[in-house]
Amino acid sequence: MNSEKIYKLKSLHDLEPFVISMLEDFPEIRVFCLYGDLGAGKTTICKEIIGNLTEIKTVTSPTFNIVQIYDGIKSKVFHYDLYRIKDESELYEIGLLENLSEGYSLIEWPEIAENFLATEKKVNIRITCLENDKREAVVTKT
Repeated sequence: MNSEKIYKLKSLHDLEPFVISMLEDFPEIRVFCLYGDLGAGKTTICKEIIGNLTEIKTVTSPTFNIVQIYDGIKSKVFHYDLYRIKDESELYEIGLLENLSEGYSLIEWPEIAENFLATEKKVNIRITCLENDKREAVVTKT
């Protein structure tokens, strides 16, 4: 069953309550896929999720490493940026499939992995830029 919720983010101050609400709404979900244009805020949302799940506050983008792993007090989090992945076979090389059962997986630019994630319970977060630096996040559980 799919369920959808729309969040309006007026500023960065709305990120923490958004993430807390989302994690409370979907406590059983361990895979989060983030969609949006460059600069939409995918990495910023991931940083807030990682901080909430691990209590780690220094989070870097995995753009060049493709994956960053955070071992926190509450959980292990795998943060993926699949923007530079060109072939599905590379997903095996970075350990995406094995890591899905190891903790939380936050996946930016997940389009290349959609076949692999088709049977996973997950939350899709589609971020749209609005005027005046506002954002809309459409969150769907699949």
